[in-house]
Amino acid sequence: VYTHTIKKFVSSGINEEYENIISKDEFLKFESNCFLPNVESMYILKNRSIYIDNDLKWEVDNFKDCKLIIAELEIPYKDYKIIIPNFIQEKLLLDVTGLNQFTNINLSIKI
Repeated sequence: VYTHTIKKFVSSGINEEYENIISKDEFLKFESNCFLPNVESMYILKNRSIYIDNDLKWEVDNFKDCKLIIAELEIPYKDYKIIIPNFIQEKLLLDVTGLNQFTNINLSIKI
């Protein structure tokens, strides 16, 4: 599945996210724009796995160009009590919530 995602910062720890499923051809067109000469492009390559835990959806991104895995959880409200499942807790090194260097836009510049 190819997904085009746009995230908009709202406040610390809160983002609006718009996702659209796109075709492989649309994806290839986006991708080709990343490699145009004299164009400063920003992109990231990652594989996303989805895990459902107690009706919550964990999105686990494995970045292709570096040794980085980020798990993201969309919670129903800001003060929601998060219980991190064992499959994530066992590997957790750092909570990156609110850390600007781990946003997709900043990762696209560094990767």
